[in-house]
Amino acid sequence: MVISLGAYASIISTIAIVLLGRILMDIILEQKSVKEVFHTYLRVGINIVISVVIFKLILLYYDHAGRLKHGDYNTDYISIEDLPEKIKLVLKTCAEIFYVSQPYISTPYKILISLPMLYVLYRIIRNRPLQIILGLILIFAIILSSQITNLIAKADFSHQMRIDFFSLPYIWTAFVVLGLRDKKWMKSLCIMVMSIALWMNMLSDMRYQKVHYLGFKAEMQIYTDIMTRIKQNENFDAKKKYILITTTNDAKRNIFYKYNNIDKNDSAVLSFSFILAGYEKSFYDFLETESYIQNNICLNRISHINNLSLPELKHVAEFVLNKAQPYPHKNSVYVDDKYIFVIYDEEGLNSAKRNIQARLNELENKHE
Repeated sequence: MVISLGAYASIISTIAIVLLGRILMDIILEQKSVKEVFHTYLRVGINIVISVVIFKLILLYYDHAGRLKHGDYNTDYISIEDLPEKIKLVLKTCAEIFYVSQPYISTPYKILISLPMLYVLYRIIRNRPLQIILGLILIFAIILSSQITNLIAKADFSHQMRIDFFSLPYIWTAFVVLGLRDKKWMKSLCIMVMSIALWMNMLSDMRYQKVHYLGFKAEMQIYTDIMTRIKQNENFDAKKKYILITTTNDAKRNIFYKYNNIDKNDSAVLSFSFILAGYEKSFYDFLETESYIQNNICLNRISHINNLSLPELKHVAEFVLNKAQPYPHKNSVYVDDKYIFVIYDEEGLNSAKRNIQARLNELENKHE
């Protein structure tokens, strides 16, 4: 049993930002006292702390019982020694979210949508001293909350759009809402800024659709060719069930991304294939009238390789280590009595060879 407790760890960012944003609006817009805010959200804070403790206890129980076969970014641990570097990374990323360009998101666009925050700061400093201090702390905490996932995860998740999606849009929206609820001149200025941002966003959306369409079309041509090669292989029997052995499959849409230089790339946006490695079985089953694939193993996933016995691993290694070549070479697709091998690219093949050799050494040492 492999569990994924808590699903997406970045949901923590959403909870923190929504809660802190609500408190900030109570202080700025509703002019509530610190005492009122404390009594209003004390129970919420206690519930969050209890939930975190329960989550941690469940995680420790499953880990102790051996139910967590391998760690992931939401179930893996980071050591205390990692925290100083993690904190530095989070603080650096918190500053960069206002100007660092990413795929389809330019620096001018980021600066533009950050402008309403200056107005929020202006609204804060018009309050009493205690509210000013609390308001500035909340602003910092809200921005920091957008990177909580990067603080608790073992891997580096800075500037990952699929993670930021759960945090940054809420921050920009809250800033805009505060501006729209003020005097007429401020509302007009806010509408003007957001209108320009909307126009820039529409252009980015059209670029995104164009690049992804071309990338999807290119990938589908490759998969269609691979399926044709499989069925035309002299060893292929449509009545049999095979185990599909693959490597990682690099996306093709990054070939078509030509719009601007980016400071921080996002592998999930430009480099991940539409069909994730290790899940091709579902895709091939969808396209074929009858399934001939029993199971799917990706040689770049350690957990997949660990499920192979020593004889099975030696059988796989015989082809991968000695004969396999990346697509479109003829040895990129191979069929034998039990397996269908598909090797997509050189990087994936080299990684697979390292994983297989390491696992072979490990199993052979155990048998000695």
